Amino acid sequence: MGLRLGLDIGTNSIGWAVFQFGEDKQPVELLDAGVRIYSDGRNPKNQRSLAATRRLPRGIRRNRDRKIKRRDEFMSRLITFGLMPADEAERKKLETLDPWRLRVEGLDRKLSHFELGRALFHLQQRRGLKSNRKTDSAADDSGKIKVAAQKLVTEMEAAGARTLGEYLGRPRVDGASAQHDHPVRVRLDGAGAKAFYHFYPMRDMVVAEFDALWAKQKECHGAGLSDEARDGLRDSLTFQRPLKPQPVGRCTLDPNEERAPRALPSVQRFRIYQEVNHLAYRLPGEGSCSLTLEQRNRLVARALAQKELKFER
Repeated sequence: MGLRLGLDIGTNSIGWAVFQFGEDKQPVELLDAGVRIYSDGRNPKNQRSLAATRRLPRGIRRNRDRKIKRRDEFMSRLITFGLMPADEAERKKLETLDPWRLRVEGLDRKLSHFELGRALFHLQQRRGLKSNRKTDSAADDSGKIKVAAQKLVTEMEAAGARTLGEYLGRPRVDGASAQHDHPVRVRLDGAGAKAFYHFYPMRDMVVAEFDALWAKQKECHGAGLSDEARDGLRDSLTFQRPLKPQPVGRCTLDPNEERAPRALPSVQRFRIYQEVNHLAYRLPGEGSCSLTLEQRNRLVARALAQKELKFER
């Protein structure tokens, strides 16, 4: 006598049955059976994952919390280095100062310590984009953000602007003109494939303006602005949280070892051999011919040499 449990596992249900065996190992009685039905985790209307509706707000909250933390840390360093008053009421009074005007005038005249702190804090609030994506490359000029960033660089050069703040804030100093009459905040116009940005600041533009402002004010204040203050504020401004490392899978041939990096030339050897084995050539008036062993080895050696050179670079 014995028992056997049978399971029918589906995408949103599990069926089960328990039956009894006889001496001849044949089922003699069904003891019990049932089914457990559960949600498949998708919206029945559009079949989208229910987790997506929670993931987006969670990401927004996380980015907001990180932004607040960076802002508070930057303000704390400004206070430590004497570029912002320690009293909150005194800091509130500085909000009446136009930060765009300070970012423009700071390139040519001496600012007070608190005026410089007001301009630098404004830089931190709009510090531009720095992509963490490994797929980005200098040759890839597609995408709304990259097109808008390249357009901004071209317009800055045409206007003779030394920094991003000078380009966007000059109309506030000289009076708005038709040529530079545009908003200072990034907005996405249009919808779908036709949506575009008028301009898009990148992180390196903001960092370059920080360096230009600090260099000019260092000339004016001398020892009043220390290198320690510059390094601390610049580090806080440019800090980028590293990507979370992804777990490495196990080797299919040796499960006890981690999978080797795909870019490793030795890992590519099998793929290269496979591609070369598929090669064939055809002479005029003759049929298709496969490569000889000597020809294949020569091509593989050349391909591996090129990949090793690229890997070393």
